[in-house]
Amino acid sequence: LITAHYPHIRVAGRNEQKARLMARKLGESADWVVMDVHDQASVDAALEGVGTVVGCIDQREYYLLRAVVQRGLRYVDVTASREFIEAGLALTDAAQKSGARVLLAAGLTPGLINVMARRCADSVGGARVVHTHGLFSTGDTYGLAAVRFMLQIMPKPYTILDGGKKRVVHCFGSYREATFPAPIEHRRVFLYAYPDQFFYPRTLGADTSTSWFALEPPWVTKTIAWMLRLGGRFWLRFKMVQWLLVNLFNLTSSLKRGEDQLMFSVEVTGPEGTSWAGVRGHGEGAGTAISAALMVRALLETDKIPPGVWLPEQVIELETYLPAMAEKGWNVEIRPPSNGGDPVNS
Repeated sequence: LITAHYPHIRVAGRNEQKARLMARKLGESADWVVMDVHDQASVDAALEGVGTVVGCIDQREYYLLRAVVQRGLRYVDVTASREFIEAGLALTDAAQKSGARVLLAAGLTPGLINVMARRCADSVGGARVVHTHGLFSTGDTYGLAAVRFMLQIMPKPYTILDGGKKRVVHCFGSYREATFPAPIEHRRVFLYAYPDQFFYPRTLGADTSTSWFALEPPWVTKTIAWMLRLGGRFWLRFKMVQWLLVNLFNLTSSLKRGEDQLMFSVEVTGPEGTSWAGVRGHGEGAGTAISAALMVRALLETDKIPPGVWLPEQVIELETYLPAMAEKGWNVEIRPPSNGGDPVNS
């Protein structure tokens, strides 16, 4: 939480000791408060005197989201849940009336990848087809919520837009060959229910929008694909199985610790051809924090984001955000439309 007396920061969390420790690390410009996002009274008390909120925790109840909108505050959230993003967008009219400026999906995917899709769409005169790809390393350090999110969406069918028509698919139900930055360059990736794909038809006008996923090393991805084909979708519905897999994933990650490279790429086809953008970085958690911090800065230091609820590709200035990400080690390579030319770095 950032108080109205910016840059003073208020650290909010359920654990008093952790909140106090973080505030102490931040120095004299920070204080702390105990807040439970699932308790309305706790949320209201914590927001007194606050001007900007940064959300980085899953919310089963949307007390914090609604309170921010009602109070007309600035709000940036990194949550990757489609349901949460939809709930936020449903508050657009209320935010416009209260003056709230809400920016959702502010991490990497969704987040950075949305901005990359917008950059590609601009270079080909609009977006008809959008494919986004994520390549993650098992050696990275992932939060418990991130691993649970991955496991919980795997068994559920979902609907994509394909050629303007809705089609029901499953995670890992199809695959394609994707291009990534060097040194990987090419990998087989599988359909995945990342939320960014569900919003490009609204924000970019796409009539085909899909998201794809793979893990490094490749044998891990192949193992997951075979497990799902052999009945794994059924067993993933049980919380005990999810718990066991979370611990197994964390054990595997610990054996590969330090190999934290991850990559994203985007392919967008429009009236003027097909454009590709790719990015390579290290540390999913650190990258998410960098992206969110830059989007908080955009809310705090400019008046170009109007009241409402937005996704990054709608309001984030590419000319500022992409170079700032590059300075932090997330250099986005953008190739011109498919008629050729040398890669362009942003």
